Amino acid sequence: MAYDAHGEETRRTPMPVLRRNHPAAGHRLSPLRPRSSARTEARAALAVGYRHAVKMMKAIAIISAVCALALGLRAARLWYLSSQVKPVPEGPEPVVPEMRAMWWQSAQIKAAGLSADLNARAAKWTAAAVVFGTIASVSGAYVSN
Repeated sequence: MAYDAHGEETRRTPMPVLRRNHPAAGHRLSPLRPRSSARTEARAALAVGYRHAVKMMKAIAIISAVCALALGLRAARLWYLSSQVKPVPEGPEPVVPEMRAMWWQSAQIKAAGLSADLNARAAKWTAAAVVFGTIASVSGAYVSN
């Protein structure tokens, strides 16, 4: 309820707001709320800027997702290669059993080192893939809002 100047209750009826393309408005903006052309132009410029930002974020999301895929596949390939490393002994096989055991241990140590190097490289590629995936997710979420 609203009160007039004398403190008596009055009922306010909402005034009709004429919208665009309303027959009573003559296909113009409502005379109840005039808008300046500068304000309209500013809103149009903001809308164009927003549309441009959305297009850029879509492009960033797509490019980041493709990069994340490529980096993730590279990391997966390195991890696969690290699991396929086989110990290969060097030189002729010794006849003495103790020497033969050391010969195989040396080959296994070298294979483990190569596998560890491949694992370290794969971890770095995975970290890069996670960064690009996060960028793709955040920019995709921005575009969807």
